[in-house]
Amino acid sequence: MIVYWLRRDFRLLDNLALTRAVEFAKNNSNQKLTCLYILDEGLLRENNWNIGSNRREYLSQLLVDISTKLPNFKIIIGKPVQVFESIAKNCSKQNLNLQVFANDDIEPFAIERDNNIDKILTKHNFKLSLHNDQLSVLRDIRAGSGNIYSVFTPYKNAILKKFLECEVVDKVDLSKIELFDSSKLYQGLELIEPENILNKIKAKNILQIKNTLGNTLGNTLTLDIDETLAEVLVLEKNSDIFGIQQWYKNEQEALEYFDYFNKNKIIDYKVKRDDLEIDTKISFEHHDNEFLSSGGTSKMSVALKWGLVSARTLKRRILQVHGLKPDDLIIKKEFETGIGCYISELAWREFYRYILLHFPMVMNTEFQPKFRGTINWINGDEGLVRFKAWIQGRTGYALVDAAMIQLARTGWMHNRSRMLVASILTKNLGVDWRWGQEYFRIALLDLDEASNNGGWQWGASVGADPKPIRIFNSYLQSDKYDTLGLYRKKWLPENYDYFAEPIIEHKLAREQAIIRYKSASGGVRDF
Repeated sequence: MIVYWLRRDFRLLDNLALTRAVEFAKNNSNQKLTCLYILDEGLLRENNWNIGSNRREYLSQLLVDISTKLPNFKIIIGKPVQVFESIAKNCSKQNLNLQVFANDDIEPFAIERDNNIDKILTKHNFKLSLHNDQLSVLRDIRAGSGNIYSVFTPYKNAILKKFLECEVVDKVDLSKIELFDSSKLYQGLELIEPENILNKIKAKNILQIKNTLGNTLGNTLTLDIDETLAEVLVLEKNSDIFGIQQWYKNEQEALEYFDYFNKNKIIDYKVKRDDLEIDTKISFEHHDNEFLSSGGTSKMSVALKWGLVSARTLKRRILQVHGLKPDDLIIKKEFETGIGCYISELAWREFYRYILLHFPMVMNTEFQPKFRGTINWINGDEGLVRFKAWIQGRTGYALVDAAMIQLARTGWMHNRSRMLVASILTKNLGVDWRWGQEYFRIALLDLDEASNNGGWQWGASVGADPKPIRIFNSYLQSDKYDTLGLYRKKWLPENYDYFAEPIIEHKLAREQAIIRYKSASGGVRDF
């Protein structure tokens, strides 16, 4: 019995675990294949995992789509460990051999889960076969000193050639797969039809963050996000896009949108990717999707998060369309172009996953030891007031407020804006970066734990980066990236007071941040 266990790899192209499972089934005539997704029962309760409604709804759509593509596909409700314990027992009773195929993961929770399932299957003389996916190159690559890389550029230089040359597995051939009645295999388990999932997993957006500093709020801060955002999300009749409706819904659509970007925009990516005004301008010349046609970015973060595409596939399509070979990027300095810049961004995602794999404590702890427990964050009632104002887009920093409303309305935020709002929350408002990380976890449709954590640690200047403390100036960022104010105009309400005093004046906030970080010796850099 062959089981392909779908996790966050909703694709048929470059899906190594699915390919190997199908090959094994076809090469062993007495083996039959079933595909499954486990809907962890935590998703069925009120949102206490900071899994926002946008991601829940998007997941339901992905499952409906993939259910029409994978043979003998079942969705099971339960804890993964208990599900596989039941499946293993059912196989043993029926004298069936069991081999489970899945793509690997690098997140701490996923690694612990897989280790526990491997023990269960081994106990029954069955096998869990994990295949390399989340990291395209060597997971354990090290610097010459023998240490794990902690700086991006040396890491990129070390993995670049391997990344550019890494294999892309062809689209899996699902024809001639022998189907069977799997009812006995899943006996005792709760199955659900894909179209019924959304009603099953709806929940309020409740933000829960651990209080690591023992402030007056107790051990946990609980915030009803729906209630917090209720006022700022009152949309006018002809409102802009909202929620997940503007995004691609499957692998094919995602690849089509990337091909559009690859052919028409990637050349200018380096010079246009940070321009927030470009992000508001619509062009239907090459594609009729209003949202995905705007801006200078590829908007592939959602596809990469859910595994609709792999970084390897994007890399190969870039090289093919532009007639490049790996050495062109390494020797001919193509990295100075938009193409090279985009591939560097793919490498950044790999770097953050590499860091999380080797330093799982970074999810809740600063990467740099000198900042662990040394920053005097603003907590208590004042911290909560500032945090809520930041979430609501009411800080008084217009560009920050526009970005936060963009996130609230769409589940997505431009990367330039992500850097800005992270700096403002931690430096200007003095709020713990972990609070911001947790809000992004509940709000982002493209939530990737490694990238989210890496971005927040970078924004808070406590992560795997040796540069000085970075302090973003919202006004300078507006002048540079939203010159005409089009981004602010698009996202801010009509009655927004552009002349209102911010929660704290920037110059004073900067001075307080320097004191808070005790960073006189490390230096400060303004953006």
